[in-house]
Amino acid sequence: MKRHSLRITHAPLLALLCVTATPTLFASEIAKPEIYVPICEADDATCLIIKEGAASPSLEGLGKFEFVSVLEDSRCPIDAFCIWEGRVAVELKHTSSIDGSAQKFVIGLGGGLNDSWTDSTSGESLVLKEVWPRISLEDPIDGPYQLKLKIETAKNTGIELDESKFPCQDPLMD
Repeated sequence: MKRHSLRITHAPLLALLCVTATPTLFASEIAKPEIYVPICEADDATCLIIKEGAASPSLEGLGKFEFVSVLEDSRCPIDAFCIWEGRVAVELKHTSSIDGSAQKFVIGLGGGLNDSWTDSTSGESLVLKEVWPRISLEDPIDGPYQLKLKIETAKNTGIELDESKFPCQDPLMD
């Protein structure tokens, strides 16, 4: 009998403990997402990672790129549920390896932003793949943003152009 009466007296305490502990455990599992930092594969020469305020090394035939700033970051925080994924826009500066001229441009992800920029001289494109860190409700972004970019040409995208189907005349050659 004593054993049975102990269960009855401790049952309300046990129920209270389960009710109060469950939301705390559940919230802690959601609030701390794993930290993810994308990397480029060691043998992938078409992949670049650039920190905010830094520049890429000079790329043969393409020049170099400087990550100027983040213009907008309205992406959904990683620890929230959103009805709109948001978008992120970044400003880069390209310095030509041919004549040293520089131009700024904006690329981004989500919300109708253009995710690539094409060099008019070489025809190669710079495609924005990822921007991190992601926004979090719990932890503010405390370090510089970083970009993962990919250089794409007709060779590494699998696109082959038949120039006879796209005749183009240079007005200077006439």
